[in-house]
Amino acid sequence: MGKPWILPSILKSITGTPPPCTEGNREEPTSPLIRPIHYAFDPVPSDHDIPTSSDFFPQLRECLQHPPHDECAYIQPTDLHVPWPTSFPAAVQCKHWQEVEQSARELLDEIVSEIQKEAQSRSQSQDKSGGRLLSTQLGASPDALPQKKLHEVLETAVTGTIYMFPAANVARARIMAKAILLIFLHDDVVEAHDGSDAGETFLDLLLQSDRLPQTPPPEGDTEPGLPWRQRILREFVNEVLTEDPISGLELLQGLKIWSQHTRSHILKDQDQMANYTNLQDYVEYRMDDLAADFDHAAIHFTTNVHPTATEIAGLSTIRRLYLIHASLTNDLYSYAKELHDLQTRGCTMINSVRVLQNNMMVGDDTAKGILRRILLDVERQLHAEQQRLRMNATTTETQNIIAQAVVQSLAGNLFYSATTYRYARVVEGAKLE
Repeated sequence: MGKPWILPSILKSITGTPPPCTEGNREEPTSPLIRPIHYAFDPVPSDHDIPTSSDFFPQLRECLQHPPHDECAYIQPTDLHVPWPTSFPAAVQCKHWQEVEQSARELLDEIVSEIQKEAQSRSQSQDKSGGRLLSTQLGASPDALPQKKLHEVLETAVTGTIYMFPAANVARARIMAKAILLIFLHDDVVEAHDGSDAGETFLDLLLQSDRLPQTPPPEGDTEPGLPWRQRILREFVNEVLTEDPISGLELLQGLKIWSQHTRSHILKDQDQMANYTNLQDYVEYRMDDLAADFDHAAIHFTTNVHPTATEIAGLSTIRRLYLIHASLTNDLYSYAKELHDLQTRGCTMINSVRVLQNNMMVGDDTAKGILRRILLDVERQLHAEQQRLRMNATTTETQNIIAQAVVQSLAGNLFYSATTYRYARVVEGAKLE
């Protein structure tokens, strides 16, 4: 008998459609191309402020001053009252945020609708048991939590797409929203159930596939009677491969690799967390946990490039710096959320702030300040590597496109981290008035 399907337990008390992505007060952007934000915070106390360079990433600065005709909107975060302690001169957002919201909402609406149909056929005792299980696992009443959880997942899928992969056209941005929605649905289930005992998710169904199709099936070729979960996953896979059978397949393979990692590592990681003797060892682990293959594939998919193995090898340094900066940024900004989840729900906490605390015997504020310094040094290295690539006569156009996309993605990830409801909901004073 297979694992139980956990997602319906999270969502089954929903009686309506998912809540809107936006809520309450917000900081109005100066352009309709820029999505409104509702939260902004800096996890590092002001007495740990560190000077940043204003000379790095000239190409990104030029885009802010003279926006090109592309898929991106370039943002000066401080204009929106978002703390911006970084060398990146701007944040970047995909212009197609409304279409991204629509795509994520359509998928989540479909999932909720199918769950509601399924719930109607369950016995009353099973429903009550599921509600009690939900309350125990997630630390909230089954009536109150799902709407908040839906809002968080939907918001994360939208903002993760538009900030981290801003170069996507409309079709690819819509696909990325669905991919990130499935990632965070999977991630929350695994975290809440300590990995191996968690029920199946959509990505687990993908993981069970012995091999992915190399191309989408012919139009109109469907399999009647396919269970709704498999049908939704099949439709997603077909949409990805129809859009781009090369980088689309790479994207799906990245999802499989990451979901396997989450299943096979999380229990071991709980015991190993206290054994990291230095940040370097932890970072090596964290880069795998970040979904490295998926992230690289997403950059290729959203920029519509198909690099050769030789071109990828020539980008090894900037790809590594990308993973280091992204993982440590997420750790820094998610620390308060992870600590809250550890204390209230017993969730696993795997975070570089905690590694620095344990190994340097310092408080969390000091550890955060140290981590900020490390991030700024990574930005220095990133700038130097991008400029080296641009000045190298052997660098191809595809390599320069990927290198610029890396910079945009990291700037976007920082903006996402500083404004996302997922992290900010537990930070006092983060909500904009």
